[in-house]
Amino acid sequence: MKFFSFLLPFILIGAISAQTPKADTIHSPKKATFLSLAIPSAGQFYNQIKKDKKKKNNLWWKLPIIYGGLGTSIYFLIDNQNEFNLIKAERINRNSTGLINLYPQYSSAQLEIIQDDYRRWRDFSVISVLGVYLLQVLDANIEGHLLHFDNSDQLSIGLTSNFSFHSPNPPLLSIHLNF
Repeated sequence: MKFFSFLLPFILIGAISAQTPKADTIHSPKKATFLSLAIPSAGQFYNQIKKDKKKKNNLWWKLPIIYGGLGTSIYFLIDNQNEFNLIKAERINRNSTGLINLYPQYSSAQLEIIQDDYRRWRDFSVISVLGVYLLQVLDANIEGHLLHFDNSDQLSIGLTSNFSFHSPNPPLLSIHLNF
């Protein structure tokens, strides 16, 4: 019995490793990730070049999302930083000279609140730039790993139950896999 319990992990590991697909020597998900880290959407281009010609092209809808998200986030980052600097300069000018140049409709206390708002919005813009950038890197990595995954219509899974009130057998649940 101890001998079989000793062999069981090796048998399970052999069965699992026999089911893993062969490694692709042409395509590297790691290279797609590093390319996407270096230049936004370069990993998506790399994956598209290495993709089978039979599979559909999904690059046309990813690029506008990536560059639109990065461009919008960077625009708001620059705009919020410029407004923050203008209000900061106005507050410093009011405190040092007492003259009101910009924003005469606001008091110094109101300018402090507005400056804090622009600081918070700038910080959110930095987080959104990093978020969009990391999402496109993650997308290139996941697409690189799933590049040769079979997603044909012949893959299916079905759950059926065998339950009867008059049967002495317990209810059964069966799974049917077709591939």
